Amino acid sequence: MVRTKSWTLAVVLVMAVSASVAAQTPVPLPSSNAGVVGEIRTFAFGGDDNVKRLASLGWVECAGQSFKKTDYPELHAALKDTWGSADGTNVFFLPDLRGTFLRGWHHGKKPQGNTQIPGVDSNEAPYKGDPDAAGRWPARPEIPQPGTPGNKGDLVGSVQRGDFTKHHHQFEGVPQPGDGGGAAILTNSSNGGAHTIKEVIQDNTGTTETRSNNAAVLYAIYVGRQSAIMQVPGAITISPLR
Repeated sequence: MVRTKSWTLAVVLVMAVSASVAAQTPVPLPSSNAGVVGEIRTFAFGGDDNVKRLASLGWVECAGQSFKKTDYPELHAALKDTWGSADGTNVFFLPDLRGTFLRGWHHGKKPQGNTQIPGVDSNEAPYKGDPDAAGRWPARPEIPQPGTPGNKGDLVGSVQRGDFTKHHHQFEGVPQPGDGGGAAILTNSSNGGAHTIKEVIQDNTGTTETRSNNAAVLYAIYVGRQSAIMQVPGAITISPLR
């Protein structure tokens, strides 16, 4: 009986000590939530409460927020001023990917040479990457010196507006000045494919942008530290949980 009581007492003591240690030790992030600092992931849910919960796990919405180097040194070491800096030294920006399509970094890609498949031109898209990479813009052009606007050209962090591939339109039966007849009008000839238009409409048609079929998702970046989001009038602040 004495041994049984001693054994029971020992078990109770071990359980009490273990519970005390667990209560004092911060709960680590689940391994499934861990990521590489600066990594971006896609989430299939939204909502302000969910965004706050993600931040508590180290994932912050990519909404162009400003961070301090002193608060997030690991993140600054990864990003630096890729996406812009407010002062050129200590305050840097996250990417703002709201309403934005992502594109792979061109990284000096060149066509692979002659194709072995009839009818396929390996010197054209999609094999030549981003042919306009040199003209890409910085993410934060509004930032004045001593701040920096971010990377431009063929670098990660640069942005690019939507546009059309060069092409030409052919108008049939539309008279040109002085020709007295229905000569065709050709504009912006290039390799984008010819369009034959038999009726000229003077009104604007279509939507406010050129876009592909799409679905809205939440982009979040791993900042390396559990964080808290606080909303105050006119601003949203993010700070690491110490």
